[in-house]
Formats: sequence, structure tokens, C-alpha cells
Amino acid sequence: MEYPALLGAGMHNMTFSDLENVFVTPFSQNERRKALLSRLQAFTERLQEVPINMEVWIDGSFATIKESPGDIDLVVVCDEADVNNLPPEKRLILEELFSNQKYTKLRYECDAYFILDNFHDKSYWRGLFGFDRNEQPKGIARLKVVA
Repeated sequence: MEYPALLGAGMHNMTFSDLENVFVTPFSQNERRKALLSRLQAFTERLQEVPINMEVWIDGSFATIKESPGDIDLVVVCDEADVNNLPPEKRLILEELFSNQKYTKLRYECDAYFILDNFHDKSYWRGLFGFDRNEQPKGIARLKVVA
């Protein structure tokens, strides 16, 4: 079943407070959404251990009016040069989070993907996250993770 999106078309820069105000607070039965937001926060805290700037694009049923989403779909966008310049121990954090999706889904309740900041990859994910199954435009929440 397709649920209407909570955000209008386009990219929406958000903080965790904004995410809570849009994706949690409006729901009367919001315990599941609170739990998912808490897991997302833990996920981004792990990302912050990697000393580069990133964007987290948030989508899926969490970004719709569905009362009890199963998880949070997201894609993390990083600059290729920044990733290539990371020390090995910091690259391992990215590998931990993105090479084993089952682990990430179980631990953080996030269906997480990783892309480099290039036109092709960003266009693909904007197309995937920016439209519903009926090809109607919808918004993408963008959370900035700063080194």
C-alpha cells in the first residue's frame, strides 16, 4: 500500500529536532517512530566517527504517514576524495556500516546505502527517493553530518 509522503517535492535540510517534529510528534502512536529516530541517531553518531562531511537522505515509509514504519531507508552521500584520504581505521567504519546491510538493518533499523557525490549516483537516488510508486513527486529529508 502506498502512503502519502510527509514532505513536499524537493530536498529539505533538517536537523534531528526537525526530523522529530515532522516524522514523530504528529503521530498519536509514535513509540515505533521514536525508536526508529533513536536508531537513526545512533547510526549518525557512528558516521560522525569518520572525519568527513556527509549527507544522509531519508526516505521510505518513515517519511510517509504510515503509523508504524518497519525501518528507515537512507542513502549516505560522501565526496570521493574525502573517502580516499581517510586513514584505514576510519574506512573500516564505513565498511562496517555499508558492506553488511543485514548487520546495519538489525543494529540500526536502517536500510542504508552509500554513494559517492557524483552526478550519476545522486541523480539515481533523487529519482528513486524523490517520487512515489505512482511517479508523484515527494520530498527527501537531508541531514548533514559534519566532520
